[in-house]
Amino acid sequence: MLWAWIDAHAALSGLCLVLAAFGGLFFYLRRSGAAAGGPRMPVAAWRALGVAGLASALALASMVRGMLCLPASCAGQRDWPAMDEALQQWLSGHATDAWVRPVALLTQLGHVGWMASLAVMVLLALLWRRDWLRAGAWLVAAAGVGLSVRGIKAGVGRPRPAEGLVPEAGFSFPSGHAAGTLVLYLMLAWLLLPYLRRAWRLPAGLAALAVALGVGASRVLLRVHHPSDVLAGWLLGLAWVAFVVCAVEWAQRRAVARW
Repeated sequence: MLWAWIDAHAALSGLCLVLAAFGGLFFYLRRSGAAAGGPRMPVAAWRALGVAGLASALALASMVRGMLCLPASCAGQRDWPAMDEALQQWLSGHATDAWVRPVALLTQLGHVGWMASLAVMVLLALLWRRDWLRAGAWLVAAAGVGLSVRGIKAGVGRPRPAEGLVPEAGFSFPSGHAAGTLVLYLMLAWLLLPYLRRAWRLPAGLAALAVALGVGASRVLLRVHHPSDVLAGWLLGLAWVAFVVCAVEWAQRRAVARW
């Protein structure tokens, strides 16, 4: 019942969340002493992230349009089901039963229960430190990607692959595991940047990315998602990370310039 209500109101809730985020940035820039937290990413890095996020959003929109269009109106669209079927057949011929147990353990790093617990723990830690800007960024990233996944799933309504190796319910497109892990683990690495030595920053980011990509790949190996579901989840996650991080970095630079 709760999930059905969330699915029905996901789009409106996501819009309200984005508007609230912009309102929070406005008050952050207006308040005295806002320059206390300076920027932490090189200008070229966060601008490149913004471009990547925009490209991801456009690619995701194209995929959603391809999933929704009728066969007669799909001229020029990628045939995602055919591509998914070809890759799934290749995996069926090369995968073995020995993969199932370790892959099933890996995929738990994206389980909704663990991800929700991680989101709450990090949010409480940021609120305890009175780091309002990053607490808001974390909340928008975590809640935003969750609402986006639920909304797109309900709108597209794509069924999961048949004969999955682990039980899963709900629609298939996009992969919530792929999107959620990419957002939460990359955002966590971004939050930890100021506390890490310079030599450890790139390895931490790569480790977070590797976990997110591994969890996404595990969904295909376990046959609970089509490959295009996972690709769409990664695109959605990257778009949300880019939106949140670039907004925070931009606000910090504006605050430094003003105060």
